Amino acid sequence: MMSLVRWMQPRDPRLAGRSVSTLCGVAAAVTVATAPLQHQHLRTGLVLAGGLILIVVVFSLLSRRLDASHELGWALGPFLAVAALVAIDLLTHDAALTAQVFLLFPALYGASQLAPIGATLLTGASVIGELVVVLVQLPLREAVVDGSYVIAALVTSAVLLGAASQRHARTVAQLERLAAVDSLTGLATRRVLEKAAAAALSDADGDAGTSLILMDVDDFKSINDTHGHAAGDDVLVQLAGRVLALSRSGDIVCRIGGDEIAMLLPGRAEASATDRAQRIAAAVEHEPFQLADGTELAVSVSVGRAHAPAGSADLRSLYASADADLYATKHGGPARPGPGSTRRTRRRHASRRGGVLEQVLVLGCSRTPIRPPGVTMGARRETILETIQQYVDLVATGSSADVVALYADGATVEDPVGSEVRTTREQIAEFYGALDGLEQSARLLHTRIAGNEAAFAFELVTKAGEQTYTLAPIDVMTFDDDGRILSMRAFWSGEDMLVS
Repeated sequence: MMSLVRWMQPRDPRLAGRSVSTLCGVAAAVTVATAPLQHQHLRTGLVLAGGLILIVVVFSLLSRRLDASHELGWALGPFLAVAALVAIDLLTHDAALTAQVFLLFPALYGASQLAPIGATLLTGASVIGELVVVLVQLPLREAVVDGSYVIAALVTSAVLLGAASQRHARTVAQLERLAAVDSLTGLATRRVLEKAAAAALSDADGDAGTSLILMDVDDFKSINDTHGHAAGDDVLVQLAGRVLALSRSGDIVCRIGGDEIAMLLPGRAEASATDRAQRIAAAVEHEPFQLADGTELAVSVSVGRAHAPAGSADLRSLYASADADLYATKHGGPARPGPGSTRRTRRRHASRRGGVLEQVLVLGCSRTPIRPPGVTMGARRETILETIQQYVDLVATGSSADVVALYADGATVEDPVGSEVRTTREQIAEFYGALDGLEQSARLLHTRIAGNEAAFAFELVTKAGEQTYTLAPIDVMTFDDDGRILSMRAFWSGEDMLVS
């Protein structure tokens, strides 16, 4: 019984409620509107069926109020709807195709809103209902003919719609996962932290309050500069593992961005946060980090923590306090909340980008385009620009085969950076195949070209049901002499995905 209840739960109760309301409303409206056109001897049956029609109308209204907690209602409602349709047809002595067609509605609901097992059960119930209607009221020969046509249409529609719904559900699940999980470290994204913090801070029953720990890697820029960005990624992945090992059930560990990691501790007192922060710092320093080339690297982190009693703060205030404590830990001296914390963040970011900014300012003062040695501007640049524009357009509206055709033999794809590198045309085709059939649009934002390399940003908007997913990755490509893509690396993470 419990398995049946679980199989009949819709993926999205809100959308399922709308579907049920629409289908029931259409069936009731058509039945009532055509009642005066029925033969006189059928009107008595319609009066008897009036109560059932009223129940259908009431259920269509109530379905919009059902949520995930009404498991029994979602499990029994569809089968009761099939029974009501059969009863109405029998009471009105109506076995015409115009009456049988409504048995298609429950199957359509199951195919669009339920998991495959639930959809199969509901389609089977509709088929049984159709057989009851025709076999009870029609001669056997006529019942077999009418039933065959209706059942064929019913099953075929359910199978095709069910397959499309499953593809849509998998796509939505993948997009939601990308929005919730950092692709490099496997930690949660900031979006997950914000939702969890909002729930924890609003919990009036949490007497212990909520604590937040922030940490970042000391001298992380020097690690990247000395050992390469791949080594920096290795450090972040191992750091995430050590922090997760010290987390407990209910804790949320997420990557804020760059080398900054946060741990939310709902229901944990300030003393618990202080102890956890010390243990994290000790665990990082206790054992060197192992790089891919075998190098052992000593790493340390600066850790800040903050605590808020239940209902006393929002995430912004809690984060500002933890950030100020992190500043004090890193630089010594008293914590500097508010503007001081902001200045620290700006100085840190400016120091990381200072060299690049200086080059930009110098180049910006020159009126003559700067060209790398030996690089000409002309047809080659135009060819690369054309390929980039084609790529953006085809990712949104073309087929996977069209996108793969832009790649040269032996090309590689790393999307996003840090994920598995695809090295064969079959792997690349499989990767872009996930985009086939999606409702998407894209526009090119910025492009920079140097020699046979280019970096560009574009915005990709994907609509899935009532939700819209917006992502603006930065892609770096190299090209051969014909303007075909030799390699592509996409820079983005789950926290860059906007969901509306």
